[in-house]
Amino acid sequence: MIISCPMCRLNDGSASALFMLRESSFLEEIPEQYQNMFMEHKLESKNKLKMLKRQLMSVFPKERVQFYNCRYDGIDSASGLVRLTGLDDFGQKVLSCH
Repeated sequence: MIISCPMCRLNDGSASALFMLRESSFLEEIPEQYQNMFMEHKLESKNKLKMLKRQLMSVFPKERVQFYNCRYDGIDSASGLVRLTGLDDFGQKVLSCH
């Protein structure tokens, strides 16, 4: 698979892409009935996602493929959606990339 992006010029070393991959450890904190919102269920989809992550890490320099953490912060009473916290590091990485 060839990864191409019109914004990225890989051949001259000035790629401006940043790929942020979420660590899955936060899933242990989320109530079981909400975990399906954050994970693939089909085996084919899981395999494709693993393959994509491997390819990103093999094509792009380490500083362009970053992992980030977040933490479960409860369920929003108005929307019923999962709240996540601990994303300050994520934001700093994104802002420092450009």
